[in-house]
Amino acid sequence: NNHGISATILDWEVVTDSVRRDPSIALFSDADREDMLLLHFVCALWPPVSVVETVLAANPSAVQRQSKTAGVTPLMIACGRNASALVIQRLLKGNPKETKTLLRMTDSWGYSAIHWACRGDVSSAIVRQLLITDPSIANQKVLAGDGGSFVNGVTPMDILLQNRSMASSAVTTAADRQSREKLCYVLWARHYKTIVSRNGHPSTIHAALALQARNDVLQFALERDGRVQAGVRDLYGYIPLQYAVRIPASKTTDDMILSKLLQIFPDGAGCKDPLGRYPLHVALEMGHTWSRGVENLYRCYRASITERDRATDGISTRCQGGLYPFSIAALYSDLETTFCLLRENPEVLSFAIKTRL
Repeated sequence: NNHGISATILDWEVVTDSVRRDPSIALFSDADREDMLLLHFVCALWPPVSVVETVLAANPSAVQRQSKTAGVTPLMIACGRNASALVIQRLLKGNPKETKTLLRMTDSWGYSAIHWACRGDVSSAIVRQLLITDPSIANQKVLAGDGGSFVNGVTPMDILLQNRSMASSAVTTAADRQSREKLCYVLWARHYKTIVSRNGHPSTIHAALALQARNDVLQFALERDGRVQAGVRDLYGYIPLQYAVRIPASKTTDDMILSKLLQIFPDGAGCKDPLGRYPLHVALEMGHTWSRGVENLYRCYRASITERDRATDGISTRCQGGLYPFSIAALYSDLETTFCLLRENPEVLSFAIKTRL
């Protein structure tokens, strides 16, 4: 007001003309404004990127200014208020070191810009732009609780999933669909360390399984990418099934995801992972049982029952060459699974005795 700008900023030409005439407007603040600058208020009102350009030209350091009490930056406000992706991009247009610092700045409650973007029902394009700039912030944790439903240490994915299901039946609004898109970006950033790919978008099912996401997220990822990606190795050399069997049995309630992957791509049971292990070997080590996944893996690739697991080579002085599946089951699974594996191919026991396995 003191500089001739209306209290309710609706005419952006007035703002830009005023700043060009008197750049000190972009520097002004006082106690009544909680040390916030013009850029803070502009970012709260869905500005055109040209206005942000003008204000930043007058005061480049404003982008890192935090308000006195809440500790919010213009970037946090822009994320929370659903500014355009172009505005977010412009606010992040500094040297890499300054940008990295800006993305990691937190408000008085411990939230950074990525948390602000995930908390609100804002466009997924904002989360995308933040993660394109620095994918590592997908792992950033809130540094302090805000006294409400969010707690210290939660990640962007935790915030997205707070009180929200990703199951198809729960997706009823545009905000639900935006949350799904945000989730994809966060999954990709955490798993692939990038959210862009030369061959379209990265695989959501690989990422969700590798991160051992909760069941409704796995179902969503399977619906989205399962049929296309079930037989595809990601940049680490794994197919989805090989990630699925690495999820400990104690973290699963059933074998639905594993069964569906085998229905789509049964040949996956015969594919070795980058460590030379069959899915059956890994599933047994993770405690999976005959009735919950192991039988399906065996039926899809029966030869695996006679294959020794090279990863267990040298597990003891008497184990040279690796354990047979029934031996892995005896160590990590249950008696029924061990019995069923031997029942299906009792000859393997004679091989084991000869080789002292």
